[in-house]
Amino acid sequence: AKARRIAVYYSQMAAFQAKTDYGVDLGDQLAEKAVGELSYEIDCEVIDLLSSMAKSDDRLTFSKTLPVGVSRREHYAAFAEVIEIAKDIIYTATQKFAPNWMVCSSSVLPVLSMIESFKAAPTGAVNGPYMAGTFGSLKVFVSPRMKTGRYIIGVNGGDMMSAAAVYAPYMSIVPTQLLQYADGGNSQGFSTMYALEKLNENLVVAGKVIA
Repeated sequence: AKARRIAVYYSQMAAFQAKTDYGVDLGDQLAEKAVGELSYEIDCEVIDLLSSMAKSDDRLTFSKTLPVGVSRREHYAAFAEVIEIAKDIIYTATQKFAPNWMVCSSSVLPVLSMIESFKAAPTGAVNGPYMAGTFGSLKVFVSPRMKTGRYIIGVNGGDMMSAAAVYAPYMSIVPTQLLQYADGGNSQGFSTMYALEKLNENLVVAGKVIA
């Protein structure tokens, strides 16, 4: 099992001023930020694992360089064919499963956004990796952990036979008791325990977008 922990510390004076001047509960805000940071770290760890499993395939390299006489929108539309090749690679390897997700670097998103079948998701609060939209049957996520131009495509099914990896929390993110010190400081910790394991490398493949 893996474990992650984070702690916050703030003074009574800071909490009093935040409440008096801004009507803000500093303890609640810091707790929310701590939980968000733990979630961010776990999301990045999951993506790092999936990316390390994904084998690169030269057929999945797409160049943004425009051919003579072709508009940018027309050229970028050809990236859709590359994605279909990636899906076929996984289906052919497994003879069972079709991909349903894609994780890419932020540099890939401008290419996707110019393809008609890409549907952007509503903009909301972003905490590291986020869902950018859908591309046909794929949910598209953007991650700051992906190298520039890199993308991975894979399968996430309803059981361990149809998933590239598994994330299984033994203990959700829980807080410790708030501690108050003689110097007027407050401290609180947050921790979680989980398993994260590879399952099937044939259910994920990698490609890249180059200049």
